[in-house]
Order: sequence, then C-alpha cells, then structure tokens
Amino acid sequence: MKFAIVAFLNILISMNVFAAKETFSKSEIIFPLGKKGIVKFLDLLKDPINQKVIDLQNGPVSFQEIPQEDSAVFFIGPDSYLLYLNELNNDGKKEYLLTYLHSGSGDYSGIKGAYTINSGKVTSLNFDKIIVKNLFPNGDMSRFHLYLANPFVVRVDGKIYLRFQDQRSAKNIFTYFWHESEFKKIDL
Repeated sequence: MKFAIVAFLNILISMNVFAAKETFSKSEIIFPLGKKGIVKFLDLLKDPINQKVIDLQNGPVSFQEIPQEDSAVFFIGPDSYLLYLNELNNDGKKEYLLTYLHSGSGDYSGIKGAYTINSGKVTSLNFDKIIVKNLFPNGDMSRFHLYLANPFVVRVDGKIYLRFQDQRSAKNIFTYFWHESEFKKIDL
C-alpha cells in the first residue's frame, strides 16, 4: 500500500494529470474512469476470448482513487495506468483508451492501446498502426511525443482531442484529432 501511495504522489507531482490548466474548464476535460469502471474493464479481460487482446502483466491490482475527479490510477505490479471511456475517436461510439504512466528510464507516459467492447468481446483498434499510418508512414516514431499533456483528453465544440508533450515540463502542447482510422495533428 505504501508503494501505491508513493507512486500516486509521484504521478500527481510529476505529471499533474488531474489539474486543469490553460483555458479548459472542468466540464471540457474528459477524466479517467474510477475504480468501478476499471474493475469492470479488467473483469472482461479475464474471459479467455479477451486474454490475448491486451498485454498487461499478471498480478494483483491496486487502486489510488482521486475523489474530486471520480477517477483512479490503477497499478499492476510496478506499472501504473489510467483508463478512459468516451467517444475518443469521434465516431459516435464509446472507446476505451488505456494509458500508461511512469515507464522506462525517462519516466514516459503514453497510450497502451484503444479498445471497443461488443457483446463482452474486447477488440483492439490497433491504435499503434493508426499512429504509424497517419503520422509516420516510414515507420520512424522516434520523434513522437513522450508524455501525456495536462489535461490529456479534452472536448472542444463537441469534438474530442488528445494532447501530448515532448518534455514533461514543456509549455508546447501538441493536439491531435482522431476519427476512426485517421489521426492528425491540429492547431487548437
């Protein structure tokens, strides 16, 4: 439990994921799911038809709830994640977006994957292939952003946008619009 609290504090201090900055009001920020939504999603992954869809390590799951946002960070072993559920690719249907926090020597954060659920079956949207096809047709992703921005998912004029940074403390925010299999950088 001590590890979870320390990790949670590190998340808040280093990424400040939950504090609304810039010009976004609380109503425009899409916050991660809380413990109940996360558990529901993770329970789906226990079904044999879904076990190979997402590569998460086995182990006990712990949570650090963020009551003011009705959200939670969840931990599996040393790894920490946030899970979003919304119309993330602007197609009229809800998708899950799994993000990782504090990975590797650079303490990176990013998107683990995007998923839909139909009749209890979890399907990957192959988000990594969408990124490569749209932004890096030559396959070189070495210059893609390494951190989730704050806030990460926002709604502006009814559309959802994902926001990234090259450096955790950078003032430059890179905003992307995702629609089905199209992912493009935009000026917001």
